[in-house]
Amino acid sequence: MESNLREQLEFITKTIRTSAQLYLKESDSVETKENDVGSYDIVTDVDVIIEDYIISEISRKYPNDRIICEERNNDVLTDERTWVLDPIDGTINFHRGIPAYGIQAALLIDREPVLSVIYIPSEDSVFSAVKGLGAFVNDKPLHPKRVAGSLKESIISLCDFSRKNSAYRDALSDMISLMYNKVARIKMVGAACYDFVMVSTGRVDLHIRFVNNIWDFIPGLFLAEMSGAYIDRKLLDRTGFLIVASNEDICKEFYDEVAEPVISQLFDCKESDL
Repeated sequence: MESNLREQLEFITKTIRTSAQLYLKESDSVETKENDVGSYDIVTDVDVIIEDYIISEISRKYPNDRIICEERNNDVLTDERTWVLDPIDGTINFHRGIPAYGIQAALLIDREPVLSVIYIPSEDSVFSAVKGLGAFVNDKPLHPKRVAGSLKESIISLCDFSRKNSAYRDALSDMISLMYNKVARIKMVGAACYDFVMVSTGRVDLHIRFVNNIWDFIPGLFLAEMSGAYIDRKLLDRTGFLIVASNEDICKEFYDEVAEPVISQLFDCKESDL
């Protein structure tokens, strides 16, 4: 099983890196994407070209596998072997020349991830995770560093404001209002892959997001889990709100000080229900 997963990890890593070498260049065309709240979002020709290339390589190597991805195959997850793919996570960053973006993918079997890869072109770094083996950066073991000793010393990274749910947008704004004088710094980089890389390495101490599309969060969440980061699974499963931190203490402190009042009101439930 492990050797088979290693082989599949090597395949998807090589495919992603090759797609970047061949096609990751300044975009020739940009189209605006509509969303449920009317905020600005885009897709570039590079997103589509990279996605098409990776899909073709997966289909050639594993013709019976399903593929779910951002730009074309927005399908429903089943128990079948399924690859989830985001050809450029952080498209606006890429388009504007901001180096916080990446290409990411994960393989799920029976709806559970067994491997994931995040490639950050600006660093030429490959972050990967394999079930039973752990997390790695450029093939070296990866673990989050415990830097902050408390929430006050912590750097927090936030998801973007939701492009699908106005209530989630308001909830994130409320949390920012509650946390800004209780933490060291707040970061919003605009790319899930980069957020998960930062918390998995200890560059930030805690990351929060409302989870939505699986290609956005599954590769990075699995990386964080395999690196040893703490994930509040109970909260995630019940509400779809994710807190992932370098350690459990900071996660609990953030929940008590910032998240709980907002989440309880958003989902109209008591703390004991969360």
